[in-house]
Amino acid sequence: MPYINKGNLPIHYHVKGSGPALVQLHGFTGSLVDFNLEPYLQLAENYTLIQIDLRGHGLSMKSHDPDDYQIKYFVDDLAAILDTEGFDKANVMGSSLGGILCFAFHKHLRQRINSLVVVSCHPYGWDAPAEVEFLRDLNEALEQGMEAMVARSEAGLGARLPEDRRQLLLRNDHLALIAQQQHVDAPINLSGLDVGLDQTDVPIFLTIGTDDFLYQRAKKSSGIIKGVDYLEIDGYAHGGLLGGASDQIYPRLTTFLTRHN
Repeated sequence: MPYINKGNLPIHYHVKGSGPALVQLHGFTGSLVDFNLEPYLQLAENYTLIQIDLRGHGLSMKSHDPDDYQIKYFVDDLAAILDTEGFDKANVMGSSLGGILCFAFHKHLRQRINSLVVVSCHPYGWDAPAEVEFLRDLNEALEQGMEAMVARSEAGLGARLPEDRRQLLLRNDHLALIAQQQHVDAPINLSGLDVGLDQTDVPIFLTIGTDDFLYQRAKKSSGIIKGVDYLEIDGYAHGGLLGGASDQIYPRLTTFLTRHN
């Protein structure tokens, strides 16, 4: 279980497999174990999977200082991990918050990005009415603690979370999750990440569920991203796409990665 230490703030990650680097970035309240599911584990047969617990998540630092969650530090974290593992470039795959970071790395660390795989996200600021409402509801639950977050998730599912997923969610620090949204340069507050995508030389695979509250803007972005490989999947809301639609995503993903590595 390697760590890097940035200003005495440990960032935890796992490495498995061999071949070109494929960084995997989870969503908000998640952790690197979110990618430990089939068939995505089979990617380790052809790629070096670098799974990162993002700042404020998993076994990484959980600072309550909003300054520690500026995008420049997420960029530094990725660069330091790639340096440590001996990779000049990487393919980067991110879901939700991880997808925001994919677009942010395209803007701030493009020279080290070989390709991007963006799941359930778009490159615009989260300022549409549905997005503002989502964040407001999210933070109302966070202010009450992680038990309230679990209740919110279960209400959305209409069922109790699997016990392993429930325990992973409860392991979060709600004050750290609140803090990482408060700085103007925090990933969730970024805008303008679409700039340059119409002329990019970075291959991008973008997939979204049609029931996702981000769907319309993700679809819009597919019209401006140069050469995008776009896959929309019927009937999936935010958060359930990666695992639920793996039978549709995985074949397109492996074809995309093979083409660009």
